Amino acid sequence: MSDQSMSIRVLEVGGFKATGVINMSYANFSDKDKYPYAFVIELSLVETEREYPTWEENERLEEIENNIIDILRRTQSDIQYIGKMTRRGVRDIFCYLASDDVDGEAIGGYCDTIEDTIDIHIEIEEDKDWEIVSKLIS
Repeated sequence: MSDQSMSIRVLEVGGFKATGVINMSYANFSDKDKYPYAFVIELSLVETEREYPTWEENERLEEIENNIIDILRRTQSDIQYIGKMTRRGVRDIFCYLASDDVDGEAIGGYCDTIEDTIDIHIEIEEDKDWEIVSKLIS
């Protein structure tokens, strides 16, 4: 999607405040059915201040996010980047893909290089109705 409308969102998740930057133009995205696979990255926060990342930690999380998305782009010609949310001790990154055909070996290899400094969990899940991000983009 070329026209992005990034917005800061504040939500309550599990009784705690979650903040993020979400592309709100996906609220009315008419091609959701062409991207039925949710690709969710969960990164644990290491350096925190009141359970949110420090400036340095945020930069590190951004670098990890960019590296994983670059790997994704090798097998996916079109990635729908929804955005990211930071909740108590965790950063979640949300994308939608046209297929679940990703370079798991390359992603796993990259994760191996950082796993001793951060906990990372990546999940690909069929989500034709975009339920995973429905509260974020509404």
